[in-house]
Amino acid sequence: MILRGVQTAASINLVATLAKLLPLGLFVVLAMMMFKLDTFKLDFTGLALGVPVWEQVKNTMLITLWVFIGVEGAVVVSARARNKRDVGKATLLAVLSALGVYLLVTLLSLGVVARPELAEIRNPSMAGLMVEMMGPWGEIIIEIIKKERELPV
Repeated sequence: MILRGVQTAASINLVATLAKLLPLGLFVVLAMMMFKLDTFKLDFTGLALGVPVWEQVKNTMLITLWVFIGVEGAVVVSARARNKRDVGKATLLAVLSALGVYLLVTLLSLGVVARPELAEIRNPSMAGLMVEMMGPWGEIIIEIIKKERELPV
């Protein structure tokens, strides 16, 4: 009975993960298609916003810390792993995957919309970028996903 509960929870977790990754994947594909190198190179350091580089680095580090919350999940259930090496591999894979997605979304965004304009987009900023790339449907997609995350499981 416990095994069936764990399998059900794993299935639900897989569906939830896919529901989060599919819009990110769509965003990455669209952003690659809409990417403009001139926009990306425009004020690359961000100094035109009046924020020093060290302040930008500090803010990015705080956001990055938040992005990686949950990566330790593999360690929490490590006692149940058949092979202890799998825990380290799973953790490393999770960190690298999250880093890859985070870098793609962040850097591609800077090639779609100029930095000052990007700074003015209201949250969720990905909805604003999707509107820029897809029209009103982009915002609808992001809002649906945002509402889905708020639903109790």
